[in-house]
Amino acid sequence: AGARPPAPVFFDAYSKAQLQKVLLRERPPEADERLYSNFVASILPMYVATCRSLHELRALLQPLWRVYVEPWERARARAALEDANEDEKEKEKEKEEEKETPRRESEDAVPTKAPGQGSRTKLPEARQLFAMLQSGLVAAPGTGDASEGAERARGGA
Repeated sequence: AGARPPAPVFFDAYSKAQLQKVLLRERPPEADERLYSNFVASILPMYVATCRSLHELRALLQPLWRVYVEPWERARARAALEDANEDEKEKEKEKEEEKETPRRESEDAVPTKAPGQGSRTKLPEARQLFAMLQSGLVAAPGTGDASEGAERARGGA
């Protein structure tokens, strides 16, 4: 009835830099910015030659991100648990020392250590985690126990 057919409009595909910029803006809210940036920078070059669709890349990166970040989250949880245990042991030790030695008033005014300042376990960087995952030192999700590999990584027998 006199209507013209719609004219198709074509856009160029995203460049690698544009894809990376868009994907970084869409990082999961709970994700560490630096860790996610390293993840996108390491994964994107493998797929950009064959896929430049932002929708397909989003669908591809989502499950890979979970696998990539899991060892990091476990290391953070383990470090937090170790810090809590260490703080608890320090408090017990301080209580035992208080029972053994009488306090002076000057000692009451100055704390010996601020809370939560125990020796911290250094968390591995993203590249180290990726290398450990690839070498089998850390088990991928659903593959079983990696305690043997973790023991080797700590320098144990």
